[in-house]
Amino acid sequence: MISATVFEKDKAPEVMQNIGAKKALDILHSKKKIWVDISSGDKEALEKIISEFFPEYHRLVLEDCLEDSKPKIEEYPKAIFCVFKTYPSGAKNYGQMSIILAKNSLITYHSNGPELEKVQKYFSKFPAKTIDFVFYKVLDHIISGYYTEIEEYDDAINTLEKKAMERSSPKTMGHVMDIKSELLELHRILVAERDILLMLTREGDDGIVSEHTRIYLRDIYDDLMRLIDREEMYKERLSGAIQLYLALSSNEVNEVMKKLTVLAAYVMIPMLVTGIYGMNFMHMPELTSPYGYPFAFFLMIMGVMFAHAYFKRKLLI
Repeated sequence: MISATVFEKDKAPEVMQNIGAKKALDILHSKKKIWVDISSGDKEALEKIISEFFPEYHRLVLEDCLEDSKPKIEEYPKAIFCVFKTYPSGAKNYGQMSIILAKNSLITYHSNGPELEKVQKYFSKFPAKTIDFVFYKVLDHIISGYYTEIEEYDDAINTLEKKAMERSSPKTMGHVMDIKSELLELHRILVAERDILLMLTREGDDGIVSEHTRIYLRDIYDDLMRLIDREEMYKERLSGAIQLYLALSSNEVNEVMKKLTVLAAYVMIPMLVTGIYGMNFMHMPELTSPYGYPFAFFLMIMGVMFAHAYFKRKLLI
């Protein structure tokens, strides 16, 4: 599906839905400021528009648009091409947004990224004076999706920390390691997109991004830095949860070994007495006495009771 938003000075933007690639190209070749959004994975329309709009570099651009690319930025003559990872609301996997920014035109392509109706509604109330400001609002919409993801991690880590405190289990640690690997992936994405914003906010003479818009892009850069800080904090909390798990596991092992040691002591005392009286010697205490058998039992019971009192005094049981 292709939608086009045409911006004219001192007028509300004209939004055209479900237009064809030919209609989009006709508007792109005009001198009007236009934003063309290609969604639902319309690869044929994307290839037709890019091949005509970007005749020299369309192969490179198409490859990055259609494949699962890492966040990146490429500077072409009279245009900037960016790839951003997205986190749509309710999604389980990252989406991808490919963006081409020229002097008077903006092209966005997303097959599994967030829809941009909110951005279109924003400009229906506050018309854009420059197309690079529309570019800023698209990026702002993308980055805002990461806050939803960060909040989900916050809730998940809180739950895992409580479970680790209550009872350590391999299943809980499996969840901890899963979240840690996801945070590492998020870190790679955020750092790459931070570098993109750093390039976009630097002063240049390309004339595509105005100084006015660079100020707004710096705000997105600050948002990314805050997201990176929170992600680093979550990794530290997960490391703390792992250390807590190891400490609790060690304590559990120590408790088990302590109980086994006490149990072994209880068993060894009767075995000691029976072992002594089981030796084949002629002269042994109480060997010929009719009370020898009860005497042996008495020694066993008294030995176990003495050991029990000793262990209890030393807080071993």
